[in-house]
Amino acid sequence: MLRFLSRLFRSKPSLDPVALAALDLRSRTLSRAHVAQAVSRALGRPFPESDVREEDPSYHRLRAEGFEFTAMSSNRPYLPLDDGRGTRDLRLRNIIDRQQAATAIDCWSAPKGVEREAATDLMGRILVELTDDATVGVYAFHTQRVNAADETLRTMLREGRAMKAMSTMTTAPISGVASDDDAMARAIAEARERWPEFAAAFAASPHPGDDFVVKARFGGEEEHIEHLWMTATAVQDGKVTGTVQNDAYTLARPRRGETVTIATGEISDWGYLRDGTPSASLRRRP
Repeated sequence: MLRFLSRLFRSKPSLDPVALAALDLRSRTLSRAHVAQAVSRALGRPFPESDVREEDPSYHRLRAEGFEFTAMSSNRPYLPLDDGRGTRDLRLRNIIDRQQAATAIDCWSAPKGVEREAATDLMGRILVELTDDATVGVYAFHTQRVNAADETLRTMLREGRAMKAMSTMTTAPISGVASDDDAMARAIAEARERWPEFAAAFAASPHPGDDFVVKARFGGEEEHIEHLWMTATAVQDGKVTGTVQNDAYTLARPRRGETVTIATGEISDWGYLRDGTPSASLRRRP
């Protein structure tokens, strides 16, 4: 990490980093043409290759919209691999553990009166054009945030919403719980015992909509078991139908946005809002 950063900051070591980095599974060689094409797509207009100055192989400097940037690629992990051990989120831990290389965009200067952080949205539009299927995550140095490089994040970067995306989590956190965990078993038992409360409130509500959510068990046998949240749209005959709110981690299905029907015996948690206020919610667990 220190070797990588020393190269990044060798020309202006006094600056705090304003950087976005794609965390990759394999290294790439970043040419002037690659950078110019990415900037062209980000700006929506031609950006001459001659405006990209190569300072070293795979290290380039340019100006766009009044900001000074560098774009570089490295064949080393951007984040120390030990960092993955400090997070409970299995998805983020996996990203940090798997990264082998990086592509980074740094902002070194901004127009007068403008903070360098204001370049983040443009940096995101450029960076996403340099990513491919080997990119597993994106890290923002100035917000200290890692997010999975899924379609949600890529869309936000392309739309110029990088600062918003990299200031929060764009995917639901995933926590591992042992199958024989006593606290989880008790919590699931409570959710199922009190299920009639949820069913009665759902039936009595004139506008269930997004106010009613259920966590259910998916997988089993030869597959890992995952508990995913879904927005309930129908409750009847011992079954719940709803729209899945988050992607599974190891299972191929269901996917976020998919409509599924599950037996109430698979429920592990539930919650609902009444007049915008949480009511009888059991949503206390990961």
